[in-house]
Amino acid sequence: MTQPLFLQHNQNTLAYYDQGQGPCLIFLHGFLEDSSIWQDIADCFTSTHRVICVDYFGHGKSQILQDNLTLSDISDTLFHLIDYLSIQKATIIGHSMGGYLALAFSQHYGDYIEQLILINSSALPDSIQKKVQRNRAIKLVENNKNTFVQLAIANLFTPDKKQLLSQKIALLLQQAKNTPSIAIISALKAMQHREDHSKTLHTATFPIIFILGQNDPLMNFSTTIEQLDQTPVILYSLAQGHMLPIEAPEAVRTILRELV
Repeated sequence: MTQPLFLQHNQNTLAYYDQGQGPCLIFLHGFLEDSSIWQDIADCFTSTHRVICVDYFGHGKSQILQDNLTLSDISDTLFHLIDYLSIQKATIIGHSMGGYLALAFSQHYGDYIEQLILINSSALPDSIQKKVQRNRAIKLVENNKNTFVQLAIANLFTPDKKQLLSQKIALLLQQAKNTPSIAIISALKAMQHREDHSKTLHTATFPIIFILGQNDPLMNFSTTIEQLDQTPVILYSLAQGHMLPIEAPEAVRTILRELV
């Protein structure tokens, strides 16, 4: 990736990377990640597309001063960036929480979407049980951030992948530990209070594509695909788990090349 560029919005500073020319692809990372999660994928499109990767507030190179940001607030910032860069249409690709953000963006800024590609993500809101788990996570972050981060990163991978991808997981863990508590808590609350966007799967005026892992330890595959019943959504499934950009970058690249 190139050096980051910066954009001020409200009290926060957004870092983003902008490379290439052509149809625009916007990559949105997941919880406890930053835009480097896309490096093995996004860099392959810079010769044919304009590729933009964003660091959420408090993640990667972005700064955060204002807490309790909702996904709607962050989507407003994403629109501010798109408007600033004079982008008319973009394919938005979101991993996990990045998919939640992409769906939130679609509620108010759908006219700017060429297509929506959601990787290891869902249109459904948190269940009651999940909301309780988020509250516990917030308390753990307040008491011992590094313990929470270690547990959270470990839970992203199945046991076999932990050994196979140990170096990449160690890098991801270090990046997550560098994320300030205020940003982690803000993200947890944003996910906890996100809206139900399942209706969007039926009514969107743009194509929606899901790329899911059949062995995702966080999102049960069979349960997740139930929301796609009787919708025009296109589904791709891979044999790996929740971290497809790391576990299966070549397969994800191949699918994206078919789509964009």
